[in-house]
Amino acid sequence: GGLGGGGAQTGRPGDARLGPGRRPQRTSTGATRLLRRSAAWGRVFRAGLRGGHQQVDALRQWTAESDRVTAARPVAAHLDREGVGNVLSARLRVSAGALPVVVPAAW
Repeated sequence: GGLGGGGAQTGRPGDARLGPGRRPQRTSTGATRLLRRSAAWGRVFRAGLRGGHQQVDALRQWTAESDRVTAARPVAAHLDREGVGNVLSARLRVSAGALPVVVPAAW
């Protein structure tokens, strides 16, 4: 358990809309907020929610307290290693630094 609903809310300090050449920004509490679209959404989602055990070449890992990712087509989603169906987007908020997130090395 422990994963709650919600997600990054725009307009608050530390929020970032990430694109090529941009890096995650720190909030006033030191946590990282990410808001991005990713072509490799399925791999990013699985690496974040399944403990970051998947290694993906050319990606590096960050931790975050909130994250939002979107997919071009439905992707199988898992919470606590249980399948919850196919989804197009996910918004998550967890304890600061608890969510491993992989991002392209170019960021």
